[in-house]
Amino acid sequence: MKFLEQHKIVHCFPASIIADNEDIFVGSPVSDVIHLDHYRECTFVVIKNAGGTGTATVTINSCSNAAGTTAADVAFMYREVTAPDTHGAWTAATSTGVSIAAGADEIWEFRVNANGLDGTNEFVKMTLTEVDSTAVDGAILAILTDPRYIDSDPDTAGSDVI
Repeated sequence: MKFLEQHKIVHCFPASIIADNEDIFVGSPVSDVIHLDHYRECTFVVIKNAGGTGTATVTINSCSNAAGTTAADVAFMYREVTAPDTHGAWTAATSTGVSIAAGADEIWEFRVNANGLDGTNEFVKMTLTEVDSTAVDGAILAILTDPRYIDSDPDTAGSDVI
């Protein structure tokens, strides 16, 4: 099975949300809402380049609809990748979230399973609450994995981003 048949990369923090990749936490951005009807897992990837002091608190929100309303914070897993490919251990985070520590040239991964969403919710989004307002260069994306329909990309005609 090819990588892109098992994974879907989602640009969930477009310019309308993060206008300047030289300060990715400014304004406490909230991602687009992602529909997990075709996938069982969503991993948000935060890439921090330069700017080693800016920080944010991450929460993952389970949503009941495409508008992202009735959002409930849920538990998730996370890890830090440093130096340049040293992966930390996956760690459980409670629904209150986790802080992205100060540092540069690192990647943070935040994984939520569709089974961990609230009730019958099928939608998810990420909230980054800025703590230290020092600018951080970087980018953020999501990777959807574990497709429910393995034969082909189930989303060739539409979008998982609402």
